[in-house]
Amino acid sequence: MGWTDTTSHAETEDTANYLSRRRKPKRPRSVRWILVAGTVVVLAAAAVYFVFFRAYDNGPRPVEVDGQNVQHIDGFQVHAKTFVSRSQAAAFLKRIGDEKTLVSTTTKSFRGQSYIRAAGLVEALNRSGDKTRFSKGKFTVKLKTGQHYSYDLKGNQIRQQEVRVNGKLAARFLDVYHNEAPYIPAQTAAHILSQAGLKSSWDGRQMHISLTKAPQLTPVPKSSYDKVIAFGQGSAIYVPSYAWRSIDYIPLYSLDTVLHQLGLDASVSSWRWNVSSGNGSTIAAVAKASSGAGDTGIAADSNSNSNPSGTVHPLNLTTHRHRQVLAFVPFYSGNTADFKDALGYHSSYNALAEDIWTIDASGDLTGAAPAGTTVQASSAGYSVYAMITNLTTKGFSATEMTAVLSNSVNRTRLHNQLLKLVQSKDYAGVMLDFESIPPSNEAAYSRFVSSLAAALHAEGKRLEVAVPALTGASQSGLNGAYNLAKIGQAADEVVVMAYDYSYFGGPAGPIAPIPWVQQVLAYTISEIPSSKVVLGLDAYGYDWSGKHTTAVSLKNVSSFVKKRHIQPQWNKSAEAPWFQWTDSKGNVHTVYYENGKSTSAKLDLASTYGAGGVAVWRAGLEDNAVLNALAKYK
Repeated sequence: MGWTDTTSHAETEDTANYLSRRRKPKRPRSVRWILVAGTVVVLAAAAVYFVFFRAYDNGPRPVEVDGQNVQHIDGFQVHAKTFVSRSQAAAFLKRIGDEKTLVSTTTKSFRGQSYIRAAGLVEALNRSGDKTRFSKGKFTVKLKTGQHYSYDLKGNQIRQQEVRVNGKLAARFLDVYHNEAPYIPAQTAAHILSQAGLKSSWDGRQMHISLTKAPQLTPVPKSSYDKVIAFGQGSAIYVPSYAWRSIDYIPLYSLDTVLHQLGLDASVSSWRWNVSSGNGSTIAAVAKASSGAGDTGIAADSNSNSNPSGTVHPLNLTTHRHRQVLAFVPFYSGNTADFKDALGYHSSYNALAEDIWTIDASGDLTGAAPAGTTVQASSAGYSVYAMITNLTTKGFSATEMTAVLSNSVNRTRLHNQLLKLVQSKDYAGVMLDFESIPPSNEAAYSRFVSSLAAALHAEGKRLEVAVPALTGASQSGLNGAYNLAKIGQAADEVVVMAYDYSYFGGPAGPIAPIPWVQQVLAYTISEIPSSKVVLGLDAYGYDWSGKHTTAVSLKNVSSFVKKRHIQPQWNKSAEAPWFQWTDSKGNVHTVYYENGKSTSAKLDLASTYGAGGVAVWRAGLEDNAVLNALAKYK
């Protein structure tokens, strides 16, 4: 028999396990240290990246120019260094006219965009003469003399204006040149006026200038004109507003008009809005004196906008200044009766426009005033204007206007002949009445007006331009060629023909209803300083019967009403007289016309809106009541 192992099975298994463990190699101590060191290096690298290289504090950096926050520039920080968007920095430099100052500087790429050191932008600005610093994440820039912040955006020009009150800098703000006319944030305007001593507020629809407790406002039935500047008892002007970036903007020229109504001197230039009391006293003192009973606070009831009389009453606080009251005098009928009438009404008129000249497609003038009339009127103290139209036997000719405006030779010919005309006669200047101009000629017509105005001014002459009655910038048809802002900038006066709302050959109705005239004035003075605006008035009537219309003089209307014992009616909303009569054939006639009361209502509007005067179409059609109203206005 063989050898027998007496060791237990359990012992054998434990021994095997022990020997197995003894055979596994032990990990060297150096490897463990390498792993620890690697971990430390990774953590250290992460810490270094976090502290020195990681972009953090991402976000816009505000830019303050001359004390006003104007924009932001995207940026981020790497440790203690700030980087800003290179493209936005270049755009900012362009907005202040320093686009060439940004030279090569340290750049970083971040999220696919190029960034430069904020210090590089500061250096570029200081190198060009602007005092600039970057502190606490904000750029503070003080522009050098004569430099301004502006840029174009979606057809508008954003421009930095400064306000000077009595010669001292009061504020700066960004306005919007919309349709080439300046618009100011309404809330900003109210704040500026309050800072200047006129307590003002803006409630989103009305600006209250506190001279009375509750201004009574005349409603205008058009929502786009439901923005109001209220001043004085029962006095207000209505303005078109413009919403830009969810902020209400109102025309700066309209606000200017209100300040003139309050007896203050105000003017708007390219970069500055000047406001002064005109006599060295403070604006606050003028406001208190103007209110009659002292400053009684801002009107609290924004809904007190009803006026039972339906009439806007002018405040009449301005120092009386010369107002032009012009009569259009047609000579194309071949007689001088209308001229003699106008010359006999010196108490009502102080200017005449001799309507006799027309143009042809080559730019040649046709016509001549009756001998001696110009000298006679000038000697009598009238300002006399040579009036030129594009009227033909078939009406106002769009074809001839296009032929002249689209051809440089024809434009120059007309330009030179107009200069020659007023140089050789005793004229104050030229009156242009070009109508039915195609919208495609808008730019050419604006340039022609600007060129002619400059040439006339060099000769000591003036330019007046007649334009259609517009209630907004978007015009259709043959009213689309009149850029009021450009025409108003060049011309000395702009005559807005606020009549023929109901027109010859159309349906019967008021010829110049007051709400519409108000809308026309509101829009016109938003584009043109009110002192340059001349309100065109009608002094005639229309007799409508079926498809037939007859123009009638006010003298004939008066005699007709008296002869037939007609009791005229009064259209309260339009503020216009009218009546009906039946002829021998049984045809019903509707007659709308003007009288002393309706004319006075329009003259009140001209006063309220600060118009530079009025122009009457035409001499020889008025009656004594209208002439008396003009005499009081003049």
